Amino acid sequence: MADWRITFLRSLLFYIEKGYPLSVSIVKAKEDSKIKGINWDLIEEESRDIILNFFSLYGRKRSEKVDYWIKNKERISPSLPDWMEKELSVYLDTKLLVSSLRKRTLWLRVNTLKTSEEKTARELEKNGVLIERDKDFEFLYKVVESKVHVSSLDLVKDFRVIIQDKASVAVVNELEAEAGDELVDLSSAPGNKLSLFAMLTENKFKAIALDLDQKRLEKERLFLKKAGVDLDRVSFVLHDSTTLAMRSLVAQKVLLDAPCSSSGMIYNDPSILLSLKDKTKVDFFSRIQKEILRSAVQRLSPYLMVYSVCSIFPEEGEEITDLFSDFLVPLRKKYSHPYRGFKSVQSTRLFPFSEQTEGFYIAKFKIQ
Repeated sequence: MADWRITFLRSLLFYIEKGYPLSVSIVKAKEDSKIKGINWDLIEEESRDIILNFFSLYGRKRSEKVDYWIKNKERISPSLPDWMEKELSVYLDTKLLVSSLRKRTLWLRVNTLKTSEEKTARELEKNGVLIERDKDFEFLYKVVESKVHVSSLDLVKDFRVIIQDKASVAVVNELEAEAGDELVDLSSAPGNKLSLFAMLTENKFKAIALDLDQKRLEKERLFLKKAGVDLDRVSFVLHDSTTLAMRSLVAQKVLLDAPCSSSGMIYNDPSILLSLKDKTKVDFFSRIQKEILRSAVQRLSPYLMVYSVCSIFPEEGEEITDLFSDFLVPLRKKYSHPYRGFKSVQSTRLFPFSEQTEGFYIAKFKIQ
């Protein structure tokens, strides 16, 4: 194995253990190790592999972990933290889950607020991106193969194409978007789902976008503007949805894409695994999710509410929606079964090994 890998991987682990996401860690480690002329796909593949195998590496120091990886790479299998393996094995095949994390499936949404589907599909293929139209959503495409970095294309930079996972699209689909809809988005930033809602209504909607972080709201506003969303139709509100104070607010649709452990995004960013060394993060967000959902049910009068989390843990999915199972209604589209042993049988899950998506949980309520 070439020397550049030793220097690069030691630096990569340094940034990963500092809490940087994988994409940022790769860039910083590449700069630190001063490597040039190495194929980016090779760098990314090596980086994903060592992070997915992090809990199988021996050694206390980063240098020891990297040395062990280099000598034993072919014999090491990716693994989850012990507590995670024990809990999830009750509900799913963890070997299948871990195996599916090795490679991310990239999904692209054609933004019809700015372009047409046919024209964009032709341009993607012209740029060396082999795509396959999704069977459920005609504006969504799976990248089968690409000779370029998709994020570097002008189509993506000018928001004619938006990188958006199919699971995220499935969430918005459950809102049954129609022209004239009024939406309350209880945890709106970064805005991908709201931008899709706007697209599906052809900008004929009204929305209140809530978030508790001013910078995230400002970034969302900028993103939505670039994506062609009519900002005159969106009210941005700095507010903590765990304590909704808008008692008189009435909405046709409510989206609660709740803050969560992001455990469903491990195949997108394996560095999330290191933030799940124990159950602290899952328990923390589970409490927040309960507070937000309870607050929404008590203080809003929505016709339809969609609850979703990018998590593979029942504490953030079935256990939350079981608290209000009397209000659950059937989904438009069911994917994988929810976990057994819960009342929320009308909900659904998506996994990288079955749907080639991020790990998501979706449930829908009708509350009057």
